[in-house]
Amino acid sequence: MQETYDFSVIRFLRKRNKLTLEDLARLSGLTYSTVALIEQNKSVPSLKTLRAIAGVFKISTGSLISLAEHCRVQIQKAEPLKKGDLKKALVDADDIELTRFDDCRIFHICGRENQVVKVMELHGECLELGIVLRGVVQVTVEETPHDVKEKEVILFDGVLDHSYKILQDADFITVHIPKNLHTIESLLKQKTQ
Repeated sequence: MQETYDFSVIRFLRKRNKLTLEDLARLSGLTYSTVALIEQNKSVPSLKTLRAIAGVFKISTGSLISLAEHCRVQIQKAEPLKKGDLKKALVDADDIELTRFDDCRIFHICGRENQVVKVMELHGECLELGIVLRGVVQVTVEETPHDVKEKEVILFDGVLDHSYKILQDADFITVHIPKNLHTIESLLKQKTQ
């Protein structure tokens, strides 16, 4: 379990919520040494222990485990895609690179005015986040166009029919985020009293 999960994320959550080790131990009903060893990945916590810690942060035990599983730092090389690599997709862009992290897929797309990226197969188990680094991209979601300009971000459910049309030479990134990882965003915004 220690090789797969990094429970040092508990330290991050604790500090983010302005709690000391003593506070977390007291609020969770655990001993100081138990919490300290778990934060240092020197002890494998039971589900009961994880449930007690998760309760302090007002999250589910599953969310805490998911954070511990996805907290590891990973670096991977982006791989260029050929137009034929994306099945059931209409891709008219100069350059597309794909990187995968666990279940996340990150697409970096460069293209010229009037080029289109339309993925025909919908991905309902993920959210789609797009950021325009340069230019203007029109993101049409369920027949409603949204012009996303440089340094703007758009987020929508991947199950919705969507496409990207480049309105002005652009460089942009889209990320398919599995919905179970969406928990991370809510945790980072959460504060405990």
